[in-house]
Amino acid sequence: MLALVSPGATAEVLATTRGGWAVAPENAHVLQNTIKEIYRLWLQGQLVDVRADADALRQFDRRALTGRLAAVFNELVADG
Repeated sequence: MLALVSPGATAEVLATTRGGWAVAPENAHVLQNTIKEIYRLWLQGQLVDVRADADALRQFDRRALTGRLAAVFNELVADG
């Protein structure tokens, strides 16, 4: 995945999961170099090796997120 995004949550998720590249839209030089790198990987048949880490992705699963939210609610109720 190539995401044209400013630094923030999306860029952090891509970095955490190693699921692609995040480039700030205003940074044309970095974008150009990133596209060249992606193309080089594709030509060499190595682009298929670039995939998100399954363990890192699990933290964004709805069940995992729901569990974290439930823990926050439980903590709030226990403190109240």
